[in-house]
Amino acid sequence: MKLSRVIVFIFLLPGGLFLSWYIPARSSSVKIVPPTRPPIPAKNGFPVLKAVSGRVVRGNDIADAGSRKPSREWTLTEKKELVSANRDVIRDAQAAVRLPYYEANTDTSINYDPAYYKRLRSLVTTLTLAADVAWEAGKQAESVGYYLDAVTLSRHILSRVGLLGHIYGLSCEGIAQNHLWRRLPEMNADIMAHCLTRLNALSAERVPFYVALEEEKYSIQRKALEVMEQPEKVRANGARNAITSYANVVPRTYVLDTMGGYMDKLIAQTKRPYIKRGGGIAVPEERYTRMFAPEGATGRWIATVAEMDDALVRTVLALRIYKARKGKFPASLSELVGARLLPAIPNDPFALPGTPLRYKLLRADRYLLYSIGSDGSDDGGKRIERKSTHRQGSKETYEGARGDMLPRWDMF
Repeated sequence: MKLSRVIVFIFLLPGGLFLSWYIPARSSSVKIVPPTRPPIPAKNGFPVLKAVSGRVVRGNDIADAGSRKPSREWTLTEKKELVSANRDVIRDAQAAVRLPYYEANTDTSINYDPAYYKRLRSLVTTLTLAADVAWEAGKQAESVGYYLDAVTLSRHILSRVGLLGHIYGLSCEGIAQNHLWRRLPEMNADIMAHCLTRLNALSAERVPFYVALEEEKYSIQRKALEVMEQPEKVRANGARNAITSYANVVPRTYVLDTMGGYMDKLIAQTKRPYIKRGGGIAVPEERYTRMFAPEGATGRWIATVAEMDDALVRTVLALRIYKARKGKFPASLSELVGARLLPAIPNDPFALPGTPLRYKLLRADRYLLYSIGSDGSDDGGKRIERKSTHRQGSKETYEGARGDMLPRWDMF
């Protein structure tokens, strides 16, 4: 009799322990804590730029006319007409990018509409087209001002937003930087100095990628809680029924803790140096986490490429200014700091912390400058071996590509 009681106890113990966790978990309230955020400035450029971006005229034509591979040839007269039609938009955008910028994270609902990011990108392409037109008219200073405003707007979009906003910001930055790279060889020393001053200031304001993941954690937890509390917002009937059944059984604390734990691992991984990031982190099997959470630190590589490209363009500008003043390139990058062209030697974001970009003076008028790239190996300045073949005509590299990244690496 005693043995049978022991057997019953053994079988009932796990169930009792489960119920002792499950019942309080089902009844406990949940609280989603937002990440630490800076105060909202009294004068905020975000709502102004958001409104201005909605006034862009013929945005699709502007994007095509400013593209490296347009669908047709656009004459200078046609480009001028597009710029003229958006003259007030350009003026208001230039004023707004000089204001402090704060975008509150509103990506907290499954019905969130991010369409304004596309409009902000259209505003960036409008500024770069205005820059192209001014450049072809011989107005270098005005042109570079437009390019730099486009870069500034792009960095603003990278503010405290989730992954979607961050990726849009990186896309915009790539558009603006490509235009800047294309014009750089023709800039005079004064224009380059002005350009470098603004880019140095912007570099200090770059928002780390882990901030986007902190905001993404908050966003997806809010969305998961919304669906658990209001499953009617899920449009597909089959999915709604399955989610409702699941939400009626699974404690909300379990869902949010699982989701938060996974995102915390991604955030911790992203805070490590790129070269020490480690392997992928598996998405938990929990249903809401698989529904809303990103698979890995999506965009980390793109963000690191953007940081590397910024380091390269600022260093190239400093090198060219130095040569214009001294008649030769410096023996080392430290001379650029001594000449007060750079606040510090730019680090290579693909290398260990504190490791500068690689530089070698080949002769008085020639140098080698490069980043070791995402494979983490110093190949002595050998360019990446091949480009992506995921779409025809693409010149994009890929994560882990062998070889180094040189100035204008994406143009070759």
